[in-house]
Amino acid sequence: MRAQKKIPQTDAIFARLKEINPQADASADTLRLSLDAKAGVQVGAYSRKGKNRVRTKAADHDFRAEEVLTPYGLLLPRDSDLWLYFTTSRVTSDFIVDILDRWWVQHQPRFPRVRTLVINQDNGPENKGRRTQFLKRMVALARQRRRLVRLAYYPPYHSKYNPIEHCWGVLENHWGGDLLDTREAVLGFARSMTWGGKHPTVEVLTDAYPKGVRLTKKGNGAGRRRGSSATGSQRLVRGHPWPRTASVGIVIFCRVPKTHVVRGHCCPAPRVR
Repeated sequence: MRAQKKIPQTDAIFARLKEINPQADASADTLRLSLDAKAGVQVGAYSRKGKNRVRTKAADHDFRAEEVLTPYGLLLPRDSDLWLYFTTSRVTSDFIVDILDRWWVQHQPRFPRVRTLVINQDNGPENKGRRTQFLKRMVALARQRRRLVRLAYYPPYHSKYNPIEHCWGVLENHWGGDLLDTREAVLGFARSMTWGGKHPTVEVLTDAYPKGVRLTKKGNGAGRRRGSSATGSQRLVRGHPWPRTASVGIVIFCRVPKTHVVRGHCCPAPRVR
């Protein structure tokens, strides 16, 4: 069996996550979310190599797909609540932040005491801790919604430990023996799966998102001047003391290899209404 890849900071990152995640779940003013995308689903009469009690004919190789739907999941690990967003476009930095903002606007009344969002993610190319467009959009979200966002990344090559990843296995087992030959079939199977004894909320999004959007050097520099940083990988993976003066902005934890960065500005904590 091939050995799993591991970087020197892996154990320290997991140790930090074991502190951050339980603290978030135990706090009344903090909400933890797990985000990630699954591989795109080709809509058509293709075999998914699953099993079904009913004999079904399927194509043994991929022809031109009628449509490709990419699932993006948002999970609340504490409550086992799951949202699945299927997109016909690319999963980009803008798409990820738009999904998060859309979800928060819809569900914020359910969490009136929440001031901090802890977000579990992997180190994907569109949401990593040095992806300029992603950080710019996250800072804008935090300022607009007046919340503190903590980005808690899983180490490279270990995304399977992100809670949302477990949902993808359940979904694949649920529809693996059937034909996903229409959009309605894909969405129907997604709605009928269960996670934690509950059915997920499923939506399909058709907005187009161009790939490769990033900040210019001038724009990136301006953004960095607003924040403060502390260098050193040891300081990063062990966790920098919580910036108590910050109530709006984003904080990056468990990001390798260079910096732990606090971006955004500090301002008085918003009132709880």
